[in-house]
Amino acid sequence: MNQSWIRRAAAASAAMPLALGFAAAGVATPAAAATPDCAYGYSCLWNGTAFEGGAVGVSTNNGNLSGHSMDNRGTSGQANGADCFTTRFYTGYTADGSTYMFLVSSSAYPDSWENYASSDGNLASAPVDAWGNSQSSGRTDWNNVISSWRYLHC
Repeated sequence: MNQSWIRRAAAASAAMPLALGFAAAGVATPAAAATPDCAYGYSCLWNGTAFEGGAVGVSTNNGNLSGHSMDNRGTSGQANGADCFTTRFYTGYTADGSTYMFLVSSSAYPDSWENYASSDGNLASAPVDAWGNSQSSGRTDWNNVISSWRYLHC
């Protein structure tokens, strides 16, 4: 079972005295950034924004979500493929075609995962890379339309 909530709770309790100290001094505390918790070798989708809610992690080279509760339900995502540079997500079940969105593996770029995930935690706008280039073809809103995936550049 994923224990990310334990890590988040521990981090929150460790940061509490510091946050209270800032509040007492009249200094605003920064908002916590959402961090995806997709296991190494997987690509993941969540049905909530900011990498929250129900999730599915996939590690096979390609496949589809037909019959799965996450079919057409993903609203945030991350690629963390072990040996594969990118994961393409498609609207159809055949993991091919011209309508796809891709995320670059955070394992390939561990120091800047936010540039290679749906960094704002929302697939409503097509992801862009660190240079502002679109990582999408055929649509701009990727919420609730993903049905298949394919790992590329392995």
